[in-house]
Amino acid sequence: MGNEVSQPEVTTVHKPKEIFVQLLSNDITHKSVDVIIAFVDTSWNSNDEILQCLARIGGNIFVSEWNKIRNQKVNNCQVGDVFCVQSGALPCRHVLFAVWREGEATETDDIHLKFVVENMLETTKKFGDEVSTIAIPLGCGMLIIHL
Repeated sequence: MGNEVSQPEVTTVHKPKEIFVQLLSNDITHKSVDVIIAFVDTSWNSNDEILQCLARIGGNIFVSEWNKIRNQKVNNCQVGDVFCVQSGALPCRHVLFAVWREGEATETDDIHLKFVVENMLETTKKFGDEVSTIAIPLGCGMLIIHL
């Protein structure tokens, strides 16, 4: 009855982004990316060579951010947690700290690693289109993820 017009149903299709992974043997200071991922253990031990390098290059702003988040989260976080800080002088927009367990990784850690990587990628989604490259320093090089 009446002149009611039915509205067409709108369906939004979200196509997942393709992810490209690139392994480089360059110093991280020579590659500009959107996000650098740094792994920390649950006690936020700062003796790691990569963290020391990031602090040296990142300068006072990065070190101040690192100290603030470390003091808040030391022994108060779980494997898989991801935290974001300002990058300071590092060649990136953001630095994410991904919490890993203490000690060397073992084969049984594959599930934990998958969980940590999923959390890192989920965290970068919060930045929207601002993030298209992620660098994960690996000691003698880095893993670049192109989103």
